[in-house]
Amino acid sequence: MPKKEELPNPAAQQADNTFHQASVETIESKFEIDPQVLNRKAVETISAAGYEIDEATAPYKLFGSRNRFFIRKCRDSENNEVVVKIAAPDSSSVGDVEKETMTISIVQNALERARSAGKQLTIHFPEKVGEIRAGEMRGLVTRFIQDDKVAKQHLSADDRVHMLRRIITDIQQLDVPDEILRQQGPHWEQQIPVKTGEVHVNQIVYALEGMLSEILTPEESGEIRDIFAQYKALIDTFPLRFSHCDMHAENIMYELTPESSSRITLIDLEALCVDNEFSDWAMLATLSEVAPKFGGYDEEVADFVEEIKRIGLDKDSAKLGAAIEREVIIPHPRGKDAKIVYLLMCIESCLDKFTDVSKKTDRISQILSEVYVELLRERVRKIRELS
Repeated sequence: MPKKEELPNPAAQQADNTFHQASVETIESKFEIDPQVLNRKAVETISAAGYEIDEATAPYKLFGSRNRFFIRKCRDSENNEVVVKIAAPDSSSVGDVEKETMTISIVQNALERARSAGKQLTIHFPEKVGEIRAGEMRGLVTRFIQDDKVAKQHLSADDRVHMLRRIITDIQQLDVPDEILRQQGPHWEQQIPVKTGEVHVNQIVYALEGMLSEILTPEESGEIRDIFAQYKALIDTFPLRFSHCDMHAENIMYELTPESSSRITLIDLEALCVDNEFSDWAMLATLSEVAPKFGGYDEEVADFVEEIKRIGLDKDSAKLGAAIEREVIIPHPRGKDAKIVYLLMCIESCLDKFTDVSKKTDRISQILSEVYVELLRERVRKIRELS
């Protein structure tokens, strides 16, 4: 068993955590914008930039009351099909669009280098064709990508794992530029965050000092801290790779070609980071196990369940989590070490998701909070059994 390491002193981290908390609260407070205001400003900005909205195509995403982006299929002056993504003004969404613009260039360059080196990669990324800067408004323009949502939703759990493995394997074959790995400062301030074992431990400490401190017992919190401290060095034995960090069906464009093969394009790259190979798998497993726990749902949560189905995680999606363990984790050449780090990332994804919903008071958020805590405890138990 790896040597147990001391956790960072919470008092010594107080200044950093306080700053991080203030940053998060500032960001969250800026998410709120009246949908009609965003729509009006976005339509005016798109028109002034010379693009015509395709009114026959529905918006790409709906963000409810937290309108962060206006995303529509459009046509440029030469009648080419494009997608225009406008950020909500005066919000962190502007930073997200600017980061995505930068990230697209980084991964496209990495993909070109990989293919030039002879790597047979089939993944695609959005092709940037322009940017929009008009006063407080910021936008990204990319080439339009077809997406067969019906075919995607009818993929079996094993087919989904095959598709996801194809995506994640391709991403992880891209070389991370040295200038990204050499970044200094807190990970949340980095151009593309680099998540080492120490970063994961610090994030766990931060999460446990939040709302979870009112739900978990001191013994449960202490056990999670000890587990991450114990295996911090083990996390760092796995190579750092690009990780999408927000991989779900709406961010995977799936197109069947006339030759009956599939073309896959990964979009929404603003959350891209550098992490161990299990990060994306863990997030997918967490999402896959949420919907089945909404058994017996009523009309009050029906819209949310439909949203889950829209992103391709329906009531049978727990099969995806089981397939990930069977096809990816159990056969891994690192054996028990791989299982442990995968479970650590699963625990962290539960904590992240819980933090996202814990401050809300609506019923769905309350149910989700309970679900994530239940999943958290299940995964801690599995780690305990492996240890």
